[in-house]
Amino acid sequence: MQLGLEWTTYSSKHSTKKVASTPAVKKNVKKAENVVSLGQFKKLSEEKVDGENFSLPLEGKQFEKIVGQAQGVILTDRQEGNFHLDLKTETEASPFENGQLKDGFSLVGTEYDFDPNDKTYEVVLVANNSETLESYLWVYSIDSDMKNEILEPLPLNYNSEGITDVKLATKKLTLTQGESEVAYEFPFTDQISDSQK
Repeated sequence: MQLGLEWTTYSSKHSTKKVASTPAVKKNVKKAENVVSLGQFKKLSEEKVDGENFSLPLEGKQFEKIVGQAQGVILTDRQEGNFHLDLKTETEASPFENGQLKDGFSLVGTEYDFDPNDKTYEVVLVANNSETLESYLWVYSIDSDMKNEILEPLPLNYNSEGITDVKLATKKLTLTQGESEVAYEFPFTDQISDSQK
Protein backbone atom coordinates (compact mmCIF):
# COMPACT_ATOMS: atom_id res chain seq x y z
CA MET A 1 0.00 0.00 0.00
CA GLN A 2 1.40 3.41 -1.02
CA LEU A 3 0.78 6.28 1.47
CA GLY A 4 2.10 9.06 -0.73
CA LEU A 5 4.87 10.07 1.67
CA GLU A 6 8.37 10.89 0.53
CA TRP A 7 11.17 9.02 2.19
CA THR A 8 14.34 10.82 3.20
CA THR A 9 17.46 8.92 4.12
CA TYR A 10 19.01 9.95 7.41
CA SER A 11 22.56 8.91 7.98
CA SER A 12 25.11 9.21 10.71
CA LYS A 13 28.36 7.44 11.45
CA HIS A 14 26.61 4.50 13.05
CA SER A 15 23.30 3.97 11.30
CA THR A 16 21.20 4.67 8.27
CA LYS A 17 17.42 5.10 8.75
CA LYS A 18 14.56 5.96 6.51
CA VAL A 19 12.41 8.74 7.98
CA ALA A 20 9.01 9.81 6.60
CA SER A 21 8.84 13.52 5.81
CA THR A 22 5.52 15.19 6.41
CA PRO A 23 3.97 17.53 3.86
CA ALA A 24 4.29 21.24 4.64
CA VAL A 25 1.31 22.61 6.55
CA LYS A 26 0.13 26.11 5.75
CA LYS A 27 -0.13 28.15 8.92
CA ASN A 28 -2.74 30.79 9.24
CA VAL A 29 -0.49 33.69 10.24
CA LYS A 30 -2.36 36.72 11.51
CA LYS A 31 -0.71 40.12 11.13
CA ALA A 32 0.28 41.55 14.51
CA GLU A 33 -2.19 44.16 15.67
CA ASN A 34 -0.82 47.64 16.35
CA VAL A 35 -1.82 48.20 19.98
CA VAL A 36 -0.88 51.52 21.57
CA SER A 37 -1.09 52.11 25.32
CA LEU A 38 -1.17 55.34 27.31
CA GLY A 39 2.56 55.18 28.10
CA GLN A 40 3.31 55.52 24.37
CA PHE A 41 1.40 58.80 23.93
CA LYS A 42 3.35 62.00 23.18
CA LYS A 43 4.04 64.38 26.08
CA LEU A 44 3.99 68.19 26.24
CA SER A 45 6.94 69.91 24.65
CA GLU A 46 9.20 72.25 26.60
CA GLU A 47 9.32 74.45 23.49
CA LYS A 48 6.48 76.79 22.63
CA VAL A 49 6.17 79.89 20.52
CA ASP A 50 4.78 83.29 21.57
CA GLY A 51 1.07 83.13 22.28
CA GLU A 52 1.11 79.42 23.20
CA ASN A 53 0.30 78.35 26.75
CA PHE A 54 1.41 74.81 25.93
CA SER A 55 2.39 72.72 22.92
CA LEU A 56 1.84 68.99 22.40
CA PRO A 57 3.63 67.68 19.28
CA LEU A 58 1.98 64.76 17.48
CA GLU A 59 3.44 62.11 15.17
CA GLY A 60 2.90 64.22 12.05
CA LYS A 61 1.03 61.54 10.10
CA GLN A 62 -1.92 63.88 9.57
CA PHE A 63 -1.58 66.39 12.42
CA GLU A 64 1.34 68.49 13.69
CA LYS A 65 0.49 69.60 17.21
CA ILE A 66 -2.07 70.67 19.78
CA VAL A 67 -1.56 74.09 21.37
CA GLY A 68 -3.24 76.03 24.13
CA GLN A 69 -3.94 79.66 23.26
CA ALA A 70 -6.05 82.43 24.73
CA GLN A 71 -8.88 81.58 22.30
CA GLY A 72 -8.86 77.89 23.29
CA VAL A 73 -7.13 74.60 22.51
CA ILE A 74 -6.21 74.27 18.83
CA LEU A 75 -5.19 71.30 16.69
CA THR A 76 -2.94 72.06 13.70
CA ASP A 77 -2.84 69.68 10.74
CA ARG A 78 -0.04 69.16 8.21
CA GLN A 79 -1.58 71.65 5.76
CA GLU A 80 -1.47 74.37 8.45
CA GLY A 81 -5.21 74.12 9.03
CA ASN A 82 -6.36 74.91 12.55
CA PHE A 83 -9.26 73.35 14.40
CA HIS A 84 -10.78 74.27 17.77
CA LEU A 85 -11.07 71.22 20.01
CA ASP A 86 -14.38 70.68 21.76
CA LEU A 87 -13.20 69.81 25.28
CA LYS A 88 -16.56 69.10 26.84
CA THR A 89 -16.60 66.76 29.81
CA GLU A 90 -19.28 64.62 31.42
CA THR A 91 -19.32 66.98 34.41
CA GLU A 92 -18.74 70.71 34.85
CA ALA A 93 -15.10 70.07 35.82
CA SER A 94 -12.35 70.64 33.24
CA PRO A 95 -8.55 70.43 33.19
CA PHE A 96 -8.45 73.59 31.04
CA GLU A 97 -9.15 77.24 31.77
CA ASN A 98 -8.88 79.94 29.08
CA GLY A 99 -6.71 77.75 26.87
CA GLN A 100 -4.36 76.87 29.72
CA LEU A 101 -3.83 73.54 31.40
CA LYS A 102 -4.69 73.89 35.09
CA ASP A 103 -1.94 73.36 37.67
CA GLY A 104 -1.29 69.71 38.53
CA PHE A 105 -2.53 68.35 35.18
CA SER A 106 -0.41 66.59 32.59
CA LEU A 107 -1.47 66.24 28.97
CA VAL A 108 -0.61 63.50 26.49
CA GLY A 109 -1.90 62.72 23.02
CA THR A 110 -1.45 60.60 19.93
CA GLU A 111 -2.65 60.08 16.38
CA TYR A 112 -4.14 56.64 15.75
CA ASP A 113 -5.95 55.13 12.78
CA PHE A 114 -8.79 53.10 14.31
CA ASP A 115 -10.13 52.18 10.86
CA PRO A 116 -7.31 51.60 8.32
CA ASN A 117 -9.91 51.44 5.52
CA ASP A 118 -10.85 55.13 5.87
CA LYS A 119 -7.20 56.36 5.70
CA THR A 120 -7.97 59.00 8.33
CA TYR A 121 -6.20 59.37 11.67
CA GLU A 122 -8.06 60.11 14.85
CA VAL A 123 -6.54 62.19 17.66
CA VAL A 124 -6.70 60.86 21.23
CA LEU A 125 -6.04 63.32 24.05
CA VAL A 126 -5.75 62.51 27.79
CA ALA A 127 -5.46 65.01 30.67
CA ASN A 128 -4.58 63.63 34.09
CA ASN A 129 -3.97 64.94 37.61
CA SER A 130 -2.19 62.29 39.67
CA GLU A 131 -2.79 64.14 42.97
CA THR A 132 -6.57 64.55 42.66
CA LEU A 133 -6.92 61.39 40.50
CA GLU A 134 -8.92 63.33 37.92
CA SER A 135 -8.57 62.17 34.32
CA TYR A 136 -10.24 63.05 31.05
CA LEU A 137 -10.14 61.49 27.57
CA TRP A 138 -11.24 62.87 24.20
CA VAL A 139 -11.19 61.23 20.75
CA TYR A 140 -11.52 63.41 17.63
CA SER A 141 -11.98 62.62 13.95
CA ILE A 142 -11.47 64.88 11.00
CA ASP A 143 -13.97 64.85 8.17
CA SER A 144 -12.11 64.77 4.85
CA ASP A 145 -14.56 67.36 3.47
CA MET A 146 -13.66 69.95 6.12
CA LYS A 147 -12.10 73.15 4.85
CA ASN A 148 -8.92 74.16 6.63
CA GLU A 149 -9.00 77.91 6.04
CA ILE A 150 -10.67 78.97 9.29
CA LEU A 151 -10.83 77.77 12.86
CA GLU A 152 -13.56 75.14 12.81
CA PRO A 153 -14.59 72.88 15.64
CA LEU A 154 -13.27 69.36 15.19
CA PRO A 155 -15.95 66.68 15.74
CA LEU A 156 -15.70 64.94 19.11
CA ASN A 157 -16.14 61.18 18.65
CA TYR A 158 -15.95 60.17 22.27
CA ASN A 159 -15.09 61.47 25.73
CA SER A 160 -14.75 59.87 29.15
CA GLU A 161 -13.59 60.61 32.70
CA GLY A 162 -12.01 58.67 35.54
CA ILE A 163 -9.76 56.48 33.40
CA THR A 164 -6.51 54.93 34.64
CA ASP A 165 -5.30 53.38 31.38
CA VAL A 166 -6.07 53.45 27.66
CA LYS A 167 -5.34 50.93 24.90
CA LEU A 168 -5.90 51.66 21.23
CA ALA A 169 -6.30 48.86 18.68
CA THR A 170 -7.87 48.47 15.25
CA LYS A 171 -11.59 49.31 15.60
CA LYS A 172 -11.28 49.25 19.41
CA LEU A 173 -10.73 51.63 22.34
CA THR A 174 -10.20 49.92 25.70
CA LEU A 175 -10.46 52.00 28.87
CA THR A 176 -9.45 50.92 32.35
CA GLN A 177 -11.54 52.57 35.02
CA GLY A 178 -10.54 51.37 38.48
CA GLU A 179 -10.52 47.58 38.40
CA SER A 180 -12.67 47.19 35.30
CA GLU A 181 -11.66 47.23 31.66
CA VAL A 182 -14.28 48.29 29.11
CA ALA A 183 -13.84 48.05 25.33
CA TYR A 184 -15.68 50.23 22.81
CA GLU A 185 -15.93 49.55 19.09
CA PHE A 186 -15.02 52.35 16.66
CA PRO A 187 -16.71 54.83 16.22
CA PHE A 188 -17.27 54.21 19.97
CA THR A 189 -21.03 54.37 20.09
CA ASP A 190 -21.36 50.84 21.48
CA GLN A 191 -19.60 48.94 24.22
CA ILE A 192 -18.11 45.65 22.98
CA SER A 193 -19.69 42.62 24.63
CA ASP A 194 -17.47 39.82 26.00
CA SER A 195 -18.34 37.63 22.99
CA GLN A 196 -16.96 40.26 20.56
CA LYS A 197 -13.57 40.82 22.26
